[in-house]
Amino acid sequence: MGEQEKSSRFKGFYNLTIQERQKLLREEGFLTAADLPILNEIGGLSLQQAEHMIENVIGRFAFPLGVGLNFLINGKDVLVPMV
Repeated sequence: MGEQEKSSRFKGFYNLTIQERQKLLREEGFLTAADLPILNEIGGLSLQQAEHMIENVIGRFAFPLGVGLNFLINGKDVLVPMV
């Protein structure tokens, strides 16, 4: 039997606290337990981590990370990260 299809539709998502949003996305399988400490880390990426992700790193920025809901791409419901 295949994996159950996930839905990217969460009514009232914007009304939830950040912790409630994280918990919901974890329960629905969009986040893993390993993702949560990274999302809550103060300071975000280290320069060493950034250096391994892109070329010519000269610094880093901290921006809010959100998700776009209700996207259907190639027949699958997905959440789209937005910074």
